[in-house]
Amino acid sequence: MKKSYGLIALALLLAAAPAFAQNPTLGLYWDLQGTQMSLNRVGGFDEPAFNGYVIAYMENVIDGAAFKLTVPAGVMVTGEAIPPGIMVGTALTGVQIALTSPQFGFYGNPVLIETITFWTGANLVPNGELVVGPYTDFYQTVLLVDHLGELYVADGLTSYLNVPVATENSTWGGVKDLYK
Repeated sequence: MKKSYGLIALALLLAAAPAFAQNPTLGLYWDLQGTQMSLNRVGGFDEPAFNGYVIAYMENVIDGAAFKLTVPAGVMVTGEAIPPGIMVGTALTGVQIALTSPQFGFYGNPVLIETITFWTGANLVPNGELVVGPYTDFYQTVLLVDHLGELYVADGLTSYLNVPVATENSTWGGVKDLYK
């Protein structure tokens, strides 16, 4: 009797497994582990450039992606690099990337698609949104491709960059003295 309950439970679990699968996603992360989607920077001309990582999550073998990155005013892209493969276009105008060595995305493993170098200079970027979206007007979706060439629609994610307005400590009397 216990075996039949076990088999029924296993059958229900296997039937429900697709319901637990997450949609494929493609997003800009601030770490290679694909966990940080929000970044605070100080800003200024002496601040060094910094990297963002376009990472895909899909329970499959990932061989490429197609997307476009929208960045807020004041954020400049100073470089782009991909793992060994072919890149057509740029992240800001729409890009198609094919990897020469497919990567395993199983079990929540992050797959690096592209490294993008940013610089803000002395620009202020309060709560800027960096959005991964469709790479052309023809394809209205973010796409991932597996090792067999099959296309998968992915959810494009939004990341955040904050370069706040610089402030200084002062007293009310000090502020009033500025206007005498």
